[in-house]
Amino acid sequence: MSELQRSFDIFDTLISRRCIWPGAVFDAVEQRSGRAGFAATRRWAEQALGDQEYTLADIYGVLARAMHLGAEQAQALLMLEVQVELDTVIPVADNIARVEADSLLITDMYLPEVVIRQLLQ
Repeated sequence: MSELQRSFDIFDTLISRRCIWPGAVFDAVEQRSGRAGFAATRRWAEQALGDQEYTLADIYGVLARAMHLGAEQAQALLMLEVQVELDTVIPVADNIARVEADSLLITDMYLPEVVIRQLLQ
Protein backbone atom coordinates (compact mmCIF):
# COMPACT_ATOMS: atom_id res chain seq x y z
CA MET A 1 0.00 0.00 0.00
CA SER A 2 1.40 3.41 -0.94
CA GLU A 3 1.56 6.34 1.41
CA LEU A 4 -0.85 9.19 0.97
CA GLN A 5 0.59 12.31 -0.58
CA ARG A 6 0.48 15.33 1.72
CA SER A 7 -1.12 18.51 0.47
CA PHE A 8 -0.76 22.02 1.83
CA ASP A 9 -2.60 25.23 1.09
CA ILE A 10 0.16 27.76 0.49
CA PHE A 11 -1.40 30.89 2.00
CA ASP A 12 -2.00 30.93 5.75
CA THR A 13 -0.64 27.37 6.03
CA LEU A 14 2.91 27.54 4.66
CA ILE A 15 3.31 31.31 4.44
CA SER A 16 1.52 34.27 5.91
CA ARG A 17 1.85 38.05 5.98
CA ARG A 18 3.27 40.22 8.73
CA CYS A 19 0.02 42.19 8.59
CA ILE A 20 -3.05 40.49 10.01
CA TRP A 21 -5.48 41.92 7.47
CA PRO A 22 -4.59 41.24 3.79
CA GLY A 23 -5.98 44.64 2.77
CA ALA A 24 -3.07 46.24 4.60
CA VAL A 25 -1.00 45.32 1.54
CA PHE A 26 -3.14 47.73 -0.50
CA ASP A 27 -2.77 50.42 2.15
CA ALA A 28 1.01 50.01 1.94
CA VAL A 29 0.92 50.31 -1.85
CA GLU A 30 -1.12 53.50 -1.54
CA GLN A 31 1.34 54.91 0.98
CA ARG A 32 4.44 53.97 -1.01
CA SER A 33 3.03 55.13 -4.33
CA GLY A 34 1.41 58.33 -3.09
CA ARG A 35 -1.75 57.48 -5.09
CA ALA A 36 -4.67 58.66 -2.97
CA GLY A 37 -7.62 56.28 -3.14
CA PHE A 38 -5.58 53.35 -4.42
CA ALA A 39 -6.43 50.99 -1.52
CA ALA A 40 -10.20 51.49 -1.76
CA THR A 41 -10.15 51.23 -5.56
CA ARG A 42 -7.98 48.09 -5.42
CA ARG A 43 -10.43 46.41 -3.04
CA TRP A 44 -13.34 47.45 -5.27
CA ALA A 45 -11.62 46.22 -8.43
CA GLU A 46 -11.20 42.74 -6.99
CA GLN A 47 -14.80 42.64 -5.78
CA ALA A 48 -16.02 43.87 -9.17
CA LEU A 49 -14.72 40.65 -10.75
CA GLY A 50 -17.20 38.68 -8.65
CA ASP A 51 -17.08 34.92 -8.30
CA GLN A 52 -15.31 34.21 -11.58
CA GLU A 53 -11.70 33.05 -11.65
CA TYR A 54 -9.34 35.99 -12.11
CA THR A 55 -5.69 36.91 -12.03
CA LEU A 56 -3.77 39.86 -10.68
CA ALA A 57 -3.61 41.21 -14.24
CA ASP A 58 -7.42 41.03 -14.43
CA ILE A 59 -7.73 43.02 -11.20
CA TYR A 60 -5.34 45.65 -12.48
CA GLY A 61 -7.24 45.91 -15.75
CA VAL A 62 -10.36 46.89 -13.80
CA LEU A 63 -8.32 49.14 -11.49
CA ALA A 64 -6.59 50.91 -14.39
CA ARG A 65 -9.91 51.75 -16.00
CA ALA A 66 -11.39 52.97 -12.71
CA MET A 67 -8.36 55.15 -11.88
CA HIS A 68 -7.76 56.25 -15.49
CA LEU A 69 -4.23 54.81 -15.46
CA GLY A 70 -2.03 54.17 -18.46
CA ALA A 71 -0.53 50.73 -18.97
CA GLU A 72 2.84 51.76 -17.51
CA GLN A 73 1.27 53.32 -14.42
CA ALA A 74 -0.88 50.24 -13.81
CA GLN A 75 2.12 47.93 -14.29
CA ALA A 76 4.20 49.98 -11.84
CA LEU A 77 1.46 49.69 -9.20
CA LEU A 78 1.10 45.96 -9.85
CA MET A 79 4.85 45.49 -9.40
CA LEU A 80 4.73 47.56 -6.22
CA GLU A 81 1.97 45.31 -4.87
CA VAL A 82 4.11 42.26 -5.63
CA GLN A 83 7.05 43.90 -3.84
CA VAL A 84 4.91 44.64 -0.78
CA GLU A 85 3.78 40.99 -0.78
CA LEU A 86 7.42 39.89 -0.88
CA ASP A 87 8.33 42.35 1.89
CA THR A 88 5.56 41.13 4.21
CA VAL A 89 5.72 37.37 3.72
CA ILE A 90 6.71 35.20 6.68
CA PRO A 91 7.10 31.43 6.79
CA VAL A 92 4.94 29.19 8.98
CA ALA A 93 7.94 27.14 10.02
CA ASP A 94 6.12 24.25 11.72
CA ASN A 95 4.10 23.56 8.59
CA ILE A 96 6.98 24.07 6.18
CA ALA A 97 8.94 21.46 8.12
CA ARG A 98 6.21 18.93 7.24
CA VAL A 99 6.52 19.47 3.47
CA GLU A 100 8.13 16.56 1.64
CA ALA A 101 9.50 16.31 -1.89
CA ASP A 102 6.26 14.80 -3.21
CA SER A 103 3.92 17.10 -1.28
CA LEU A 104 1.23 18.90 -3.23
CA LEU A 105 1.10 22.68 -2.71
CA ILE A 106 -2.20 24.30 -3.67
CA THR A 107 -3.71 27.77 -3.74
CA ASP A 108 -6.59 29.70 -5.17
CA MET A 109 -4.62 32.96 -4.97
CA TYR A 110 -4.71 35.33 -7.93
CA LEU A 111 -0.96 35.97 -7.89
CA PRO A 112 1.05 34.61 -10.84
CA GLU A 113 2.89 31.34 -10.28
CA VAL A 114 6.28 33.05 -10.52
CA VAL A 115 5.34 35.38 -7.65
CA ILE A 116 4.02 32.52 -5.53
CA ARG A 117 7.31 30.69 -6.05
CA GLN A 118 9.21 33.83 -4.96
CA LEU A 119 7.05 34.08 -1.85
CA LEU A 120 7.79 30.46 -0.99
CA GLN A 121 11.53 31.00 -1.32
